[in-house]
Amino acid sequence: MKNDPASLPSHRSVEEFLFLQAELLDRRRFEDWMELFADDGVYWMPLSENQTDADSGPSIFLEDKPLMLARIGRLRDPAAYGQQPPSRTSHLIGNVMIAAGTGYPLSASPGEIVVTSRFAVSEFRRDVIRQFAGSYTHHLRRIGSGFAITMQRVDLINSDGLHEYNIQIYI
Repeated sequence: MKNDPASLPSHRSVEEFLFLQAELLDRRRFEDWMELFADDGVYWMPLSENQTDADSGPSIFLEDKPLMLARIGRLRDPAAYGQQPPSRTSHLIGNVMIAAGTGYPLSASPGEIVVTSRFAVSEFRRDVIRQFAGSYTHHLRRIGSGFAITMQRVDLINSDGLHEYNIQIYI
């Protein structure tokens, strides 16, 4: 797919896809959420917003589908102390923009589009609410009338800050 404005999907269809992703996470439907990823899909949360690729420095998360399945298993394990009680989240997604492949590290592979957005996530666990905010960069591959995530980059505004406890959930 050529990344010019004439070949881009509708803004609404992209927003609905991102809203669905947030809803699945908030309902802890992790297995359904994972189905939104392509088989070669990657979830990446760099430690620095200046990182242009996962090999250029440490990451908070860098997971392919097998690692995502392992994390979901830990999130579901009743013996996992880190999720007793389980986290509850609320995702708000906004400022969704479809990039036409210009500048920044937003260039997409052939057949993909790049979507940027902003998020605010509240996590409630053990009578504490934590707030996360930042930006998403999604690389999406068209699959029929829908999409598959080939890469989801999560840039926290405080990625280099101190966190009270480890981030266990998907943001």
